[in-house]
Amino acid sequence: MHWTKNFTLVCVSVFLTVGLFEVFLRIDGRYDNQASKKIGGPKTIWTNYPNSIEYGSHPDLETPVEIRFDEYGARVSSANTGKKLRNAAFFGDSFTENRQIDNDFSFIEILNLWSASHRFFNFGVDGFGLEQSYAHYLAKKDLIK
Repeated sequence: MHWTKNFTLVCVSVFLTVGLFEVFLRIDGRYDNQASKKIGGPKTIWTNYPNSIEYGSHPDLETPVEIRFDEYGARVSSANTGKKLRNAAFFGDSFTENRQIDNDFSFIEILNLWSASHRFFNFGVDGFGLEQSYAHYLAKKDLIK
């Protein structure tokens, strides 16, 4: 009989903790931009729109972060791309996209400044996994060649 009390206590504790955490996140508001993001696109449930600008917030400093997307819907690189011999792309989630940091500090920007022979694209997606990142690339691959 004690195991049913213990099991019930654990279940109630878990649900109460998750519920309180959800209430805190809704009141805090730091992640509202992710929860209210428009979704769409031909083959994906998510896409960055070409030549668009979105604004985010640094999670710790709460300073505004401007996020620019190029004609491919990938994060804009201010590096001088010039004549590059090869293109390379990175796929992943919001950690790959570097969504909440300034463009100057994103790893794609650093790679584009460092490499003279390659142009790097960042097809990371915020809030979705690798499959949506790759589907986003498939929708744009003919433009990039």
